[in-house]
Amino acid sequence: MKERKWWGNIQLEGDACVRLQLGPLKLVARHLAKEWHISYQADTALMAEEDVICRADTLSHAEDNVEYDNISRHVFAQPGDTLIVRPALADRPVVVRPYVPFYLPPGEVVTLFVSSPLWLSLSVASQATPLVELPIQRASDTWFGPNTMVGELCYASRTQGRTCLKELPIRPHRAITPVIIRNHASKPLLLERLNIMVPYLTLYENDIGDLYTSRVTLTREHDGDNASMLIDKTAPDELGFNCHLLTPARSKGDSGALSRAFDALFG
Repeated sequence: MKERKWWGNIQLEGDACVRLQLGPLKLVARHLAKEWHISYQADTALMAEEDVICRADTLSHAEDNVEYDNISRHVFAQPGDTLIVRPALADRPVVVRPYVPFYLPPGEVVTLFVSSPLWLSLSVASQATPLVELPIQRASDTWFGPNTMVGELCYASRTQGRTCLKELPIRPHRAITPVIIRNHASKPLLLERLNIMVPYLTLYENDIGDLYTSRVTLTREHDGDNASMLIDKTAPDELGFNCHLLTPARSKGDSGALSRAFDALFG
């Protein structure tokens, strides 16, 4: 099976650079004597999901003649020569919409596999804070809540929302989240969209570069306005035994974050 990893540590001697292309995101990281320069842009012509290019090319400074519109400069006393490239989950919740909504009858339980777009994190060994964090594919903004006064700003993402994992394409710029949905109400639950709170999720990988988040359980309580969200503290079973934590959650969950109104999870 082909390895899908595009992340890792890249060692660059002084006056060298690396070009990264991750789907529509093109980026150049340059290592100078006491600085790192990062420039990037999104190529809107490369937005197709079916053919996602992920590659990294190391070049000398003399060979590099590419400059993108967005530029940042990072100055250090001792910057080090290792660039740490990591995937990260989004910094806001992601609202996923199955291509075809469905009903979950009373008393039923289903596991839905959804995917969400990843971000790119670049850092150096001498600093815990990333130099930059960028969405690999920019998602549109959406408001999730019962009205304009109650709710939160999220990202919107279309997903195939498969009940069979083998039917969900594995893409190198997206992470898969197993979502268990329980309907304890006496009426069918129409699932048109779900609020996946990815800042509370951990990102895991296996040996060939499959990326999964923590498993999430969403429960529709008995006929009322309450719902609950439970996040597993271990890697999902779908990753197998040879897996490990890749990127910790951005936010730590607490009882207030995990107990939500129905409209905050199911819309």
